[in-house]
Amino acid sequence: MSRPADSPCIFPLVLDQWNSRHIYSPWLEYPSSACNECAVRDRMSMSFDSEGYAYRCWETIGNRKHAIGKIKEDGTIGNVNTALLNRQLYGADIFDDNRCRECVYLPICHRVCPMERIENRMDGKRNDVCTSHKGHIEEFMKIHIDLLNKNRLKKETGVLHR
Repeated sequence: MSRPADSPCIFPLVLDQWNSRHIYSPWLEYPSSACNECAVRDRMSMSFDSEGYAYRCWETIGNRKHAIGKIKEDGTIGNVNTALLNRQLYGADIFDDNRCRECVYLPICHRVCPMERIENRMDGKRNDVCTSHKGHIEEFMKIHIDLLNKNRLKKETGVLHR
Protein backbone atom coordinates (compact mmCIF):
# COMPACT_ATOMS: atom_id res chain seq x y z
CA MET A 1 0.00 0.00 0.00
CA SER A 2 2.76 2.46 0.88
CA ARG A 3 5.95 3.39 -0.87
CA PRO A 4 8.47 4.78 1.64
CA ALA A 5 10.06 8.14 0.84
CA ASP A 6 13.45 6.50 0.30
CA SER A 7 12.16 3.88 -2.15
CA PRO A 8 13.22 4.29 -5.77
CA CYS A 9 10.84 5.88 -8.25
CA ILE A 10 9.75 3.55 -11.04
CA PHE A 11 10.01 6.09 -13.84
CA PRO A 12 13.82 5.98 -14.34
CA LEU A 13 13.53 2.20 -14.82
CA VAL A 14 10.64 2.64 -17.26
CA LEU A 15 12.64 5.28 -19.16
CA ASP A 16 15.67 3.01 -19.33
CA GLN A 17 13.61 0.09 -20.64
CA TRP A 18 12.03 2.29 -23.30
CA ASN A 19 15.28 3.97 -24.38
CA SER A 20 17.40 0.80 -24.46
CA ARG A 21 14.91 -1.81 -25.69
CA HIS A 22 11.70 0.01 -26.66
CA ILE A 23 9.82 -1.93 -24.00
CA TYR A 24 6.43 -0.34 -23.56
CA SER A 25 4.90 0.30 -20.13
CA PRO A 26 1.56 1.86 -19.16
CA TRP A 27 3.67 4.28 -17.10
CA LEU A 28 4.58 5.92 -20.43
CA GLU A 29 0.97 6.89 -21.10
CA TYR A 30 -0.07 10.46 -20.50
CA PRO A 31 -1.85 10.59 -17.12
CA SER A 32 -5.57 11.09 -17.41
CA SER A 33 -7.35 13.32 -14.92
CA ALA A 34 -10.43 11.10 -15.08
CA CYS A 35 -10.87 8.30 -12.55
CA ASN A 36 -7.30 8.25 -11.31
CA GLU A 37 -8.05 8.05 -7.64
CA CYS A 38 -9.25 4.97 -5.90
CA ALA A 39 -12.35 4.06 -3.95
CA VAL A 40 -11.07 5.69 -0.76
CA ARG A 41 -11.85 9.13 -2.19
CA ASP A 42 -15.20 8.10 -3.68
CA ARG A 43 -17.96 8.58 -1.11
CA MET A 44 -20.17 6.07 -2.94
CA SER A 45 -17.64 3.24 -3.00
CA MET A 46 -17.31 0.42 -0.51
CA SER A 47 -16.06 -3.19 -0.49
CA PHE A 48 -16.96 -6.07 1.80
CA ASP A 49 -15.14 -9.14 3.03
CA SER A 50 -16.74 -12.58 3.29
CA GLU A 51 -17.95 -11.84 6.83
CA GLY A 52 -19.68 -8.58 5.89
CA TYR A 53 -17.11 -6.08 7.14
CA ALA A 54 -17.05 -2.89 5.08
CA TYR A 55 -13.84 -1.30 3.77
CA ARG A 56 -13.02 1.81 1.75
CA CYS A 57 -9.65 0.59 0.44
CA TRP A 58 -9.45 -2.64 -1.56
CA GLU A 59 -5.94 -3.30 -0.28
CA THR A 60 -7.13 -3.40 3.32
CA ILE A 61 -9.98 -5.92 2.86
CA GLY A 62 -9.69 -8.53 5.59
CA ASN A 63 -7.67 -6.30 7.94
CA ARG A 64 -10.32 -5.52 10.54
CA LYS A 65 -8.52 -2.45 11.89
CA HIS A 66 -9.41 -0.81 8.54
CA ALA A 67 -13.07 -1.88 8.58
CA ILE A 68 -15.43 1.09 8.72
CA GLY A 69 -18.41 -1.04 9.81
CA LYS A 70 -20.25 -4.28 9.21
CA ILE A 71 -23.29 -5.05 7.11
CA LYS A 72 -26.32 -6.01 9.21
CA GLU A 73 -29.05 -8.52 8.38
CA ASP A 74 -31.31 -5.72 7.15
CA GLY A 75 -28.63 -4.65 4.63
CA THR A 76 -27.58 -1.45 6.40
CA ILE A 77 -24.10 -0.79 7.75
CA GLY A 78 -23.82 -0.96 11.53
CA ASN A 79 -21.08 -0.19 14.03
CA VAL A 80 -19.75 2.55 11.74
CA ASN A 81 -16.32 3.81 12.74
CA THR A 82 -16.97 7.45 11.85
CA ALA A 83 -13.45 8.56 12.76
CA LEU A 84 -11.94 6.07 10.29
CA LEU A 85 -14.58 6.82 7.66
CA ASN A 86 -13.96 10.58 7.86
CA ARG A 87 -10.20 10.05 7.87
CA GLN A 88 -10.46 8.15 4.59
CA LEU A 89 -13.02 10.42 2.96
CA TYR A 90 -11.34 13.73 3.81
CA GLY A 91 -7.75 12.99 4.82
CA ALA A 92 -6.23 12.72 1.35
CA ASP A 93 -7.29 15.95 -0.33
CA ILE A 94 -4.34 17.24 -2.34
CA PHE A 95 -5.70 20.78 -2.09
CA ASP A 96 -5.11 20.69 1.68
CA ASP A 97 -1.36 20.32 1.06
CA ASN A 98 0.42 23.63 0.37
CA ARG A 99 3.30 21.87 -1.41
CA CYS A 100 0.86 20.14 -3.74
CA ARG A 101 -1.22 23.25 -4.44
CA GLU A 102 1.90 25.11 -5.60
CA CYS A 103 3.33 22.23 -7.64
CA VAL A 104 3.26 22.41 -11.46
CA TYR A 105 2.63 18.65 -11.60
CA LEU A 106 -0.70 18.92 -9.73
CA PRO A 107 -2.89 18.10 -12.73
CA ILE A 108 -1.12 14.77 -13.37
CA CYS A 109 -0.31 13.54 -9.87
CA HIS A 110 -3.59 11.85 -8.97
CA ARG A 111 -2.26 8.31 -9.44
CA VAL A 112 -0.82 8.32 -5.95
CA CYS A 113 -2.56 6.10 -3.39
CA PRO A 114 -4.78 8.26 -1.15
CA MET A 115 -3.91 6.01 1.80
CA GLU A 116 -0.29 7.17 1.48
CA ARG A 117 -1.40 10.80 1.74
CA ILE A 118 -3.54 9.93 4.76
CA GLU A 119 -0.62 8.17 6.46
CA ASN A 120 1.59 11.21 5.85
CA ARG A 121 -0.94 13.71 7.08
CA MET A 122 -2.33 11.82 10.06
CA ASP A 123 0.33 9.31 11.09
CA GLY A 124 3.49 11.33 10.43
CA LYS A 125 4.77 8.94 7.75
CA ARG A 126 6.93 10.14 4.89
CA ASN A 127 5.55 8.29 1.86
CA ASP A 128 6.52 9.75 -1.49
CA VAL A 129 3.25 11.11 -2.84
CA CYS A 130 4.66 12.92 -5.86
CA THR A 131 4.06 11.74 -9.39
CA SER A 132 6.69 9.45 -10.90
CA HIS A 133 6.90 11.88 -13.81
CA LYS A 134 8.32 14.61 -11.57
CA GLY A 135 11.84 15.42 -12.71
CA HIS A 136 11.40 13.43 -15.92
CA ILE A 137 8.66 15.37 -17.71
CA GLU A 138 10.78 16.44 -20.71
CA GLU A 139 11.89 12.85 -21.43
CA PHE A 140 8.37 11.60 -20.81
CA MET A 141 6.82 14.10 -23.23
CA LYS A 142 9.30 13.14 -25.99
CA ILE A 143 8.35 9.48 -25.58
CA HIS A 144 4.65 10.36 -25.41
CA ILE A 145 4.86 12.30 -28.71
CA ASP A 146 6.87 9.47 -30.27
CA LEU A 147 4.20 6.95 -29.23
CA LEU A 148 1.43 9.18 -30.57
CA ASN A 149 3.21 9.45 -33.92
CA LYS A 150 3.80 5.70 -34.09
CA ASN A 151 0.15 5.00 -33.29
CA ARG A 152 -0.92 7.48 -35.98
CA LEU A 153 1.37 5.78 -38.52
CA LYS A 154 0.07 2.35 -37.48
CA LYS A 155 -3.51 3.47 -38.05
CA GLU A 156 -2.60 4.92 -41.46
CA THR A 157 -0.41 2.03 -42.69
CA GLY A 158 -1.39 -0.93 -40.53
CA VAL A 159 2.27 -1.34 -39.52
CA LEU A 160 3.86 -0.41 -36.19
CA HIS A 161 7.00 1.65 -36.87
CA ARG A 162 9.97 1.50 -34.51
